[in-house]
Amino acid sequence: MKNTSEELDLQQKMAEAERARQLLKDPMIVAALDDMRETVYTNIRTSNFRQKEEREYLYLQLRAIDEFERKFKLRIQDGKMAESRLAEMKRKIQRVVNLR
Repeated sequence: MKNTSEELDLQQKMAEAERARQLLKDPMIVAALDDMRETVYTNIRTSNFRQKEEREYLYLQLRAIDEFERKFKLRIQDGKMAESRLAEMKRKIQRVVNLR
């Protein structure tokens, strides 16, 4: 069976999802994200009442950390959908082959 452009695209998405999954489970990345969050939370807790701008900046840092992680989770979700789509395509092909 020759791979179509759609199949290749789905396989690429699956490969990217696997890489994203590996990265999000990498102990160094997990530790770095945890450390970054902990530093920001510590800075928020220890900030002075009058340091409104600093707390707003720290909040934006938390959002950036979360967004970074979310991008990887979206890749993983895309990979799951691609895997389902590819399996569906293969089932349809198999049904056509079986009809012959």
